Amino acid sequence: SDADHPHHKGLWVSIDEINECKHWAEKDPIVNVSVETGKSGGESAVIEVVNEWRNAKTKEAEVTETTRITIHSNRLLEYDITFTTTRDEAIFEDTKEGLLGFRVAPSMKEKNGGKVVSSDGSEGTKNCWGKPFPWIDYSGLVDGRTVGVALMDHPGNPRPSRYHVRDYGLFSISPFGDKAYTNGASDAHPLHLKKGESFRLRYGVYIHDGDTAAADVAAVYEQFV
Repeated sequence: SDADHPHHKGLWVSIDEINECKHWAEKDPIVNVSVETGKSGGESAVIEVVNEWRNAKTKEAEVTETTRITIHSNRLLEYDITFTTTRDEAIFEDTKEGLLGFRVAPSMKEKNGGKVVSSDGSEGTKNCWGKPFPWIDYSGLVDGRTVGVALMDHPGNPRPSRYHVRDYGLFSISPFGDKAYTNGASDAHPLHLKKGESFRLRYGVYIHDGDTAAADVAAVYEQFV
């Protein structure tokens, strides 16, 4: 990432805040417990990741994230994320800082000529920020070639997600933040996760050559769902 947000590192899963812990801003740590590779070969490979989202003060996990990442040969990544807690309650607050994030290359920024297009044809970060869409694509030039990345929301998720997409290159999708993303027009819908309960989210990340049309993002979304 650029120097403006040192916590924007490539492609990541994080959020502010859970039980007042700020993981997105890296004030509270996310600690990897295990990484296992599943089947590979053919058209896809699988990685299973377990992370503990810990409270920096108590050193204890507020939630455990278990994520299955399926990597397809066309560079579609499926993220299947499940949160569980051993606490009596883990509260995911209303925030715009989350959840699956990507930081585009500086040359791809909308500020530098990059293009942002949503599934319904809306264009530009001002028209796409904070709104729910099946997918949004962010494309631009890197070393003289047009490349892009699309984020996709699965229709089977328990609630629609909104996009935190900025002209300086931040691009993320989150199911939390109805109030933050609408500047208070919508009510907050925090998630109260009780001990023994789980919360599952599925997202797609499609890294591609060409612009939105050339990469046929709409067709890859259909593959994802």
